[in-house]
Amino acid sequence: MNPTPFPAWSAYRPPKPSLPGATTAIVLGVVGVAAGLCCLLPLAAAPLAWFHGARALRLDDREPGSWQGRGRARTGLVLGVIGTVALLVATLVMIAVGALLWLTLLAPSPY
Repeated sequence: MNPTPFPAWSAYRPPKPSLPGATTAIVLGVVGVAAGLCCLLPLAAAPLAWFHGARALRLDDREPGSWQGRGRARTGLVLGVIGTVALLVATLVMIAVGALLWLTLLAPSPY
């Protein structure tokens, strides 16, 4: 019995490295949007998700086919944009409510 030798080529390819910042972007985006619905403080993570997602996508555009995780980076970017818009709207609402309260406190009472 002669053992069969292994072929000179292999069908196995090692996986591509994960795109740096892609996982960070999606985690920050989910935390910013999901937890931001409960209280406003986690919405501050949304601009960071936008930044990391955009940076990861730029890196993947410079070296196409070298990385995996473009979907995570894009999802983090989109969640970061949504969370940043929500953060801006919440900030404007708080400023408007604060201004109205301030104006009502300064108004003379008719009584």
